[in-house]
Amino acid sequence: MAQKPTYQELENRIQELEQSEPEYKQTKEKHSESEKIFKSVMDQSPLAIEIYDTNGKLLIVNDTWESFWNMKKSDMVNFNILNDPECKKTGLASSFRNTLQGIACQIPPSKYDPDKSGFSHGSIQWISSKMYPVKKLNGEIINIVLIMENITNLKETEEELKKHKKNLEDIVKKRTNDLKKTNEILQQEITEHKLKELALQESQSKLLLAQNISRMGDFTWDISSGAVTWSKGMHSLLKYDLNEKIDYTKVNSAIHHPDDLESVTKWLNDSIASGKNNIIPKEYRLVCKDGEILEIHTEGQIEYKDGEAVRLFGTCQDITERKRVEEAQKISESYLKQAQAIAQLGHWRLIPETGEVSGSDELYKIFGIDQDQTSLDTFVESVHPEDREMDLYHIRQGIKYGTPWDIEHRLLLADGTKKNVRAKGKAVTDINGNVVELLGTVQDISERKQAEEEIRQTRKMESIGTLAGGIAHDFNNLLYMIMGNIDLALEDIPEWNPVHENLKEVKEASLRAAGIVKQLLNFSRKTDQSLKPIGAVTVIKDTINFLRSTIPSTVEIKTNIPDIDIPILGDPTQINQILMNLFSNASQAMQDTGGSIEINIETIILDKMDVEHYPSLQQGNHMKIMVRDSGPGIAPDVIDKVFDPYFTTKSFADASGMGLSVVHGIVKNHNGVIFVDSKPGEGATFNIFFPVADELPEFKIEGENDIPHGTESILFIDDEESIVNMTGKILERLGYQLETQLNPVEALKLFKAKPESFDLVITDMTMPQMTGVNLAEKLKAIKSDIPVIICTGHSAVIDEQKANQIGIDGFVMKPVSKLNIAKAIRDVLDK
Repeated sequence: MAQKPTYQELENRIQELEQSEPEYKQTKEKHSESEKIFKSVMDQSPLAIEIYDTNGKLLIVNDTWESFWNMKKSDMVNFNILNDPECKKTGLASSFRNTLQGIACQIPPSKYDPDKSGFSHGSIQWISSKMYPVKKLNGEIINIVLIMENITNLKETEEELKKHKKNLEDIVKKRTNDLKKTNEILQQEITEHKLKELALQESQSKLLLAQNISRMGDFTWDISSGAVTWSKGMHSLLKYDLNEKIDYTKVNSAIHHPDDLESVTKWLNDSIASGKNNIIPKEYRLVCKDGEILEIHTEGQIEYKDGEAVRLFGTCQDITERKRVEEAQKISESYLKQAQAIAQLGHWRLIPETGEVSGSDELYKIFGIDQDQTSLDTFVESVHPEDREMDLYHIRQGIKYGTPWDIEHRLLLADGTKKNVRAKGKAVTDINGNVVELLGTVQDISERKQAEEEIRQTRKMESIGTLAGGIAHDFNNLLYMIMGNIDLALEDIPEWNPVHENLKEVKEASLRAAGIVKQLLNFSRKTDQSLKPIGAVTVIKDTINFLRSTIPSTVEIKTNIPDIDIPILGDPTQINQILMNLFSNASQAMQDTGGSIEINIETIILDKMDVEHYPSLQQGNHMKIMVRDSGPGIAPDVIDKVFDPYFTTKSFADASGMGLSVVHGIVKNHNGVIFVDSKPGEGATFNIFFPVADELPEFKIEGENDIPHGTESILFIDDEESIVNMTGKILERLGYQLETQLNPVEALKLFKAKPESFDLVITDMTMPQMTGVNLAEKLKAIKSDIPVIICTGHSAVIDEQKANQIGIDGFVMKPVSKLNIAKAIRDVLDK
């Protein structure tokens, strides 16, 4: 418990109170004065003021409040802001609570209806309120002050300002939109102007680029003043600097080629004088600043005023490269024409829709028609009637289906000339596959066909040669035995004996038989044909003398043969065979009707043009033999087959089989050519051409005393016993020592046993077990210097040339006469 104060302490306290009472009074007076001043300030304030305690109870309002709300202060006794529904609704209650936290609150302006709130002004009022906390010095809140202000006029002013602002905004917006539209239009115009400028620049750039690419420039010539303006392209074309000052009074002669200046000047003057706007284009030469010469193509227009030419605008294009190309094209076309002429090949083009046909020069030459005859029918009419439908079929197939073709057919020209051609064609289609044109070539293959025919004929002759070779060996062996035995018989029978003469006839017949076999083999050059200079006229005269006795008397022989002999390289027997076959065929054709056979011989000189169509012939002197008969002639469908082996129009009994084929083979082997010309009812004409020889024939008569003899030792081998016996007798009578063998293997053993016993070996070629060539090789392997002669009736693997190449010393063909075998032996032994 607290201690009670002492008296002294109480006394001191009383004194303190006595001393502080005046101060209290003074303070109280000051407080009262302050309250008066506060009240006076509050009442005189234009603002309505409410003071609340911290529990929300209204304590004080000023006089302005009464007039503000048209209420008495007494009407607000016991008013509490926190409990009033209207204050809760308007948010004053929540603002009060916030202010109790020591935070002044600015209450958003509120709108009050005087009919509901009791305002005296009779119109809607706007109130602006603010709450402040009243604090002690220690910060304790003791009161809340609510200050309210009528801001209706301000609000109305704001509303007016808003209206004015909105009107102003609308005006500004409208003006802005108007300005925007005006600006957009202006911007569009600016953009369009810029685009036009860009387009103009681009156009000028493209024009300059196009002029540079096309090597072109333009110029303007003011005719009255003489002033000339060049474009950039013109400066570039002639290689002048853009900034370079050009004296146009002198440039005319500077840039125009001296040889063209006069014609260009006349051309311009004539163009101006013509009164026409467009000038006639002209090509001439210009000289660049660096001296380069350009080929130029110029076009232009002239502007007239009151009938007077005032301005010329022109373009100059460099066509130098085009001129070079055109020149190269001309050369190429010339080469193409030459190539087509050499190849005898022409090209053509057909437009199916119009029927238009065009072709190269060579095409018209092949068809033998003029170039103004360009219809399809004209060309088709030149096709052989038998081939025409085939040709048209392929053309129709090409037009309808686009089918290509490659065929061979014949032409029959208006002058009767026949040609063989190879025709090729193909279709050209559009993107839809429709045929729009046909293209093709036609080549004259007549020469090739003729060559093919000659090759075909040659192959036929080779087949006959092969057939003949199959029997030649045995046939020649038989003839050899006949001729050898006749020679022996002629030696034994005296000449006064009639048999002697008969044997000579048999020998002569055997020689002719040997000649026939040789001729058969000559078709394919199966034998070594020796052509020597002969007097052809002499041989022909002798043959005709012989033929007069064999030709029927109903057939007259007429001759026109020169007296001077004509030398050719030939074989008398074969020339004889030619005439015998031709005369025999002709006489047989006229045996029922009679007629005449005419033979004419002459020398002619063939030049380059004569031999172009006959590759077998050469330029120079030729002997021409013409054999003409007055018989029934040869039908067109068989004339191309008359040289075929075994072809004949005669009956089987009358056919001579190999007649004209033999003739053809002999002529060919004599480096000659034979042609036949015939029409039914007008006979047949054979023309034969032989090259004239530079050498004259040698004449040598040999008799029996000229047969050489000898004493050497000979080994003779042949698989035919009769030949061995006959040849042995002949060689022994010629003085030779002889040993014979029928088997080559046994002959080899004999030679191997005593090689030094023999000076010469004569052997057949075709033998069992071993050929003559193999035997010769083996013999020479034993004795290298032993001479060997091969004697054969026919061999496909060896001839005289091959025999020499492999080291055979001698080569003779059977049948061989006593004289020939004797000479062959001496030729080998005496080397």
